[in-house]
Amino acid sequence: MTNNASEELKDMRKRFLSMLGIARKAGKLICGTPLICEALKKKKKPCLVIVACDVSENTRKTLTFKSEFYKVQAIISDVTKDELSHIVGKDCIIAAVALTDSGLAAELLKLSGKEASEIKEA
Repeated sequence: MTNNASEELKDMRKRFLSMLGIARKAGKLICGTPLICEALKKKKKPCLVIVACDVSENTRKTLTFKSEFYKVQAIISDVTKDELSHIVGKDCIIAAVALTDSGLAAELLKLSGKEASEIKEA
């Protein structure tokens, strides 16, 4: 990987984390596995679920299965639980967040480099 490509990846990761912070400040995030699982069952569902890269296999399976079942896109990010907790301003460990705004969800998908399926408005 060239130095320029490496810098570009760092910049995209920085913007990804910054967008998560903006989503938190805007009140467009649901934090934590139990709250996300509850939100997925509601009529007004989240637009995107972002799972930390270092979650347990059980948590990963739970979130991806429930997201798929309720037709909400989920991605495994390269963000750790500690980074996610710090970004959303929580003292406890956060394994995942869900976005309730389709515009922010689309932008985060683009920054993550993941392929977007249809993003539905919450």
